[in-house]
Amino acid sequence: MGALRSKTMIGATASVIFIFIIALLSSNGYFADVLGVLSQRAGFQIPESAFSVTAADPLYWTLLAGLINTVRVAVAAAILATLLGLVLATLRLSAFPGFRLLAGLVIEPLRNTPVVLQLFLWYGLLINNLPATRNAVEILPSVFLSNRGLALPTITSDGLSFPELTGFNFTGGMTVSPELAALLFGLTLFHASYLAEIFRAGIMSVPSGQVDAAKALGLRFYRRMRLVVLPQALNFIIPPSTNQFLALVKNSSLAVAIGFPDLVAVVSTLINQSGDAVLGTVIVVVAFLGLNLVLSGGLALYHRSQMQRGKPSLSVSLPEPEKAQWDDWVKTPWRKAGTIALGLLGTYLLWQLLKWSVVQAVWIGSPDECRAASGACWAMITEKYRLILLGPYPLGLGWRPVLATLVLALSLIFAARYVRRKPHYALPGIGIAIAGWYWLMGGGLTLPVVNIALWGGLPLTIALSVLSIFLALPIGLALALARMSPLRILSAPAYIVIDIFRSVPQIFLLFGIAILMPHILPAGWTPDKFWRALFALIMITSAYMAEVFRAGLLAVPPGQAEAARSLGMNRLTIFTLVVLPQAVRIAWPAIVNTFVGAIKDTSLVFIVGLMDVLAATKAAVVDPSWRLYSLEGYFFTAMIYFAICYSLARYARRFERLR
Repeated sequence: MGALRSKTMIGATASVIFIFIIALLSSNGYFADVLGVLSQRAGFQIPESAFSVTAADPLYWTLLAGLINTVRVAVAAAILATLLGLVLATLRLSAFPGFRLLAGLVIEPLRNTPVVLQLFLWYGLLINNLPATRNAVEILPSVFLSNRGLALPTITSDGLSFPELTGFNFTGGMTVSPELAALLFGLTLFHASYLAEIFRAGIMSVPSGQVDAAKALGLRFYRRMRLVVLPQALNFIIPPSTNQFLALVKNSSLAVAIGFPDLVAVVSTLINQSGDAVLGTVIVVVAFLGLNLVLSGGLALYHRSQMQRGKPSLSVSLPEPEKAQWDDWVKTPWRKAGTIALGLLGTYLLWQLLKWSVVQAVWIGSPDECRAASGACWAMITEKYRLILLGPYPLGLGWRPVLATLVLALSLIFAARYVRRKPHYALPGIGIAIAGWYWLMGGGLTLPVVNIALWGGLPLTIALSVLSIFLALPIGLALALARMSPLRILSAPAYIVIDIFRSVPQIFLLFGIAILMPHILPAGWTPDKFWRALFALIMITSAYMAEVFRAGLLAVPPGQAEAARSLGMNRLTIFTLVVLPQAVRIAWPAIVNTFVGAIKDTSLVFIVGLMDVLAATKAAVVDPSWRLYSLEGYFFTAMIYFAICYSLARYARRFERLR
C-alpha cells in the first residue's frame, strides 16, 4: 500500500508540475514575471526562522524560511506524537483500570474536537493564563514557562548557554515563542491520540504465544516490548501511521491561525501583496505534495525493509484489556496499591476541576466579578452566548436558525435510525430537511429575507457539515469508481483529484478556492463565500470518501457479483442491489469517521470570513472586557464539537456491532 501510494503521489506531483509548466509557457512573458516576483524584495520579514531573514531579502529566500519552519514543526511534532502515542497506547492496554481510564480521558476529547480549536485553546492559555516573564515558572532546572513562551538551555559555540532573567526578558539559552509552543503542543497531543489507537491495535495484533515465549525466556516487560512485540507490531502500525504523519504535515499549516510564520502564512502574504493567487496556490500544492511524497516514500521503504525480515504471523490474538499481560512487571499487591494511589490522585484532580468549573465559578456577572473570583468565568458565555451560537443573525429572528437547526438535527436522527433498513426514505428525508433549513435561514415565501453573509454560529457549522457530507457521498462514490476503472482517461484524473485534495492542507484549499473562483468563473457568476467554502469542503470530504468507498468495494467478495450475474441481473442492478449495500456495510465505521472529520473541517471556514461557531467564539473573546477568559469560551465550543463528534463515533461502533 505504501509503494502504491508513493506511485500515486509521484503521478499527481508530475501532473501538477506539468500543468503548471504548460500554463507558464502558454502565457506570454509569464515565466519571466514569475522569476521577477520571486527575485524581488520581499518587503516583509517573519519573526521566527532557522536563519536570518529581513524585509530586504528576496521573496524566494523568505519562502524558503517558511518552508523550513513547516518542516521543523512537522518533524518535531511527529517525534513527540510518536513517543506520547506509545505511552498512551501502553496505558490503554494496562491491567490498571485507572491507567486505562486515564488514557481514555486523554484520547477521546482530543480525537473529537478540531485541532484548530485546540490550538486556539492552548495559545490562549499561554498568552492569558501564564505569568509574565518576571514571574516565570521554572518547570525544570533552567527551563522557564511564561506568557512569552518557553525558555530553554541551548548549545552554542561557546558551550552550554542557560536562560537568565534580565530586566523584562530572558537572555541566553533559547526561547520558544508562544505561537511555536502552542503549535507543537497542540499538534503533538492531537495526533498522539490517533497514533495511540494505531499502536494499541498493532500491539494487540501480535500473537499471544510470542509474548508467552518471551516470558518463558525471562525477558522483562520493556525488553519484551522492544525485542519481541514492537518489531512484529510495526507490520501493522506503519501503513495507518503514515496517514497520520501525512495529516500532521498538512495540519502544520494551521500555524497561520495563531501567527506562526510557516509556508502557508508566507504564501498568504505573497498573494495579498502581489495578487497572484495562481502562483501562490501552485507553490503550496507542489511544496506539500513534495513533502508528502518524501514522507510516504521513506515510510514505504522502511515498511518494506521490515516486511523483508520475515512474514508476519497470520494468527492474531485480541485479548480484552482486563486480560492483557503487557504490564505484569508488577505484583498484585503493587497493582492494587497503584490503582488506589491513581484513584486518589484522580479524585483530587477531579475535585480541583469541579471546584474551578462549578463551585468557585462565576455564572452571571461582570468582568470585575470574574477577576475577583478564583474559578471559571462562565459569565462570559452568559453574556456572549447568542453571538457564539447564532453569530450575526438579526435580532428578533433568532427563532428561525434555532428551528432550522432542530429540523436538520431531527432529520439526521431519523436517517441514522433507518439508513440500514430503509435508505430510500432516509436520504430523501435529509434532502427535504436541507431545503427546509435553507428556507428558514434565508427567508422568502412569506419570511423576511436574511442575507447569507449574516448566517453564522452553530446553525452554520451544522449546515456546512451536513451539506458537505450529503453532497460528498455521490461525488466520492463516482471518484472511487473512476479510480478503479481500467480506462486511463477516467482513472488518471481521479488519481490527481483525490491526491491533491488529500495532500494539500485544508486551510489553504479553502483559502485558495475562495481566491481562485472569481478568476476562473465568468464575470457575474462568482458565488458567495458561503458557497465557495462549501465547494472546498465537499471536494475535501469527497476525496477521503472516495478512498473509503474504494476499500469497501474491493472488500466485497467477487463471488457475490458472479452469483448475481448467474441470475440474469445486469451490471447496474448488480452494483446497486448487491455490491454497493455490502460495501457500505463493510466500510460504515470508516464512513462515519470521515463524517467526523468533515464536521471538524468546518472549523476552518473562518479563513474565508465565515462566522461559524468557532469564528463566533473568537469574535466573543476579542472583546477587551472578556479577553482574559478566552479559555472558558474555547472550552464551551470544544464541548459542542465533542458532543457532536463523539455521538457520531459511538453510533459507528454500535452500527458495527449490529451488522
